[in-house]
Amino acid sequence: MCSLDSLPFELFRLLCLYLRASDVVALKAVCKKFHSWLGTSFWKKRVLSLCAGQFPCRSGKSVDWISCAIEREYTLELFGPTGNAVSFSQHNGSSPGIDAVHIPPDHPELLVLGDRGRMLTGFSLHRILKDNTWNQVFSDGRTHLGWIWTIKSCKDSMVTGSWDGTLRSWAITNTDLVLNTSYKLHAPVLCSNFLDPNTVAASAFLLARVIDLRLSPDQQSRCLAVRHQKAILCMGAPNERQICGSGCCADRNLAELRAGGDQWLSSYNSTSSLSSLGNSDLGMLDPLMLLSSLEEIHGTDQPVDSPVVVDLSSGDQVLPKCELPRESTRDEPAVSPPSVQDSLCGSSMVLYTGSDDHFLAGWDLRYPSKPVVKHQFVNYPRKMGLMDNNELWVAEPPGRIHVFDIRHGSLECVYTNELPGWVRGFGGLEATPGGVYACGLHGTVDVFHPTKPIIPMGRKPIAEHIAGSPTCMAYSQGILTVGAGDGSIYIWTSKNKVKSFLPDSG
Repeated sequence: MCSLDSLPFELFRLLCLYLRASDVVALKAVCKKFHSWLGTSFWKKRVLSLCAGQFPCRSGKSVDWISCAIEREYTLELFGPTGNAVSFSQHNGSSPGIDAVHIPPDHPELLVLGDRGRMLTGFSLHRILKDNTWNQVFSDGRTHLGWIWTIKSCKDSMVTGSWDGTLRSWAITNTDLVLNTSYKLHAPVLCSNFLDPNTVAASAFLLARVIDLRLSPDQQSRCLAVRHQKAILCMGAPNERQICGSGCCADRNLAELRAGGDQWLSSYNSTSSLSSLGNSDLGMLDPLMLLSSLEEIHGTDQPVDSPVVVDLSSGDQVLPKCELPRESTRDEPAVSPPSVQDSLCGSSMVLYTGSDDHFLAGWDLRYPSKPVVKHQFVNYPRKMGLMDNNELWVAEPPGRIHVFDIRHGSLECVYTNELPGWVRGFGGLEATPGGVYACGLHGTVDVFHPTKPIIPMGRKPIAEHIAGSPTCMAYSQGILTVGAGDGSIYIWTSKNKVKSFLPDSG
């Protein structure tokens, strides 16, 4: 019998092409010979053989070819021409409409929804993937007073933002979701992002405010903010993927999550100020329609290039931060903003924001007076997804997807693609090395190759003609979730992922 290590080099590598990427990684660790044979050139060739276009979209980009190969093969197995994804759904749920879905990276058994009935609801993915049982493990309808638009988490911390102008901070535990602190931002909170485990950026109409979750609102009466001319609709922080997207997830058994009292399983039936709209209308709404009336309430008198701090404890007060930058002294040199190359590069204080003022802006939050880089759109940036620290994908209604090179502090649009038939805008966009996930308000959910041009991965979209319009999307660790304007929820994942959630039969 011939052993693997006695095979000729080319034959060995040919055999490896018939193995799963994860199996080849294990084989690579067997001995030095296999390690040298299965080097970068092998993995690069393997990835490029799976691409329908140019990858990466910008030549010269650094790529982790091994992890990319694993993700690409996994995504193709699910959503490619012979895809075998398993789907679960709850149609026309009790919610009047869902605008935020989230799977906490460090609590991957938990699915959290925010809806237009101001409810924050948690489901156990263990139960859903086991037998399609959608029993709530917690439900809170008293904390927020308006539609919930954004949910983000980092490790055991979670924040939720609402039309009521408040950002809420929560602790995720083994048995509960516990409210920590509420920060009044005095304007609808449409999007948020973690900058580090203790710091969150959250939109408040035309401001993006930076909040230290370790401090109470009274301790943090003046918080830093950056400013657009109109409402901020989306944001992304490169550091969030590193600190919050870890594959090392906590081993939590949320199937045993208990209700925790009346505050979770409350029958308190209260409606938001917008609840008079019928469900047929809810799926059609976009934040821009709801924000239009705020243009008259919140003026734009302050110059966009003025540093801003915000008083969180005494109303909607926006104050010029005259002390930044500080005046120089004889003993201390003046502080000057960094160059484009020095800023937005490897910093945890980096934030990208997209606004109804047609601009996508890149900020160095140490120098918040004006963006370091910006790009103007014909319409406006509605959704964004960071593939990694070098590449940003942005959705522009009604059907354009742009790819930006953000290396070395740049914001260069390297490619724009028009999606045929996408005529109403986007409900969600997620970019990964395995695939680009998008849902459109016209009712379609699709997965694309992360290439130039972007090409659908399957022969047809994974979902079409979804009633109520797909309004939000989340992808985490092999699970894709979409929420709709009629309260429906959709999940796609692999059979192996389903098995991993089932009890060990052995």
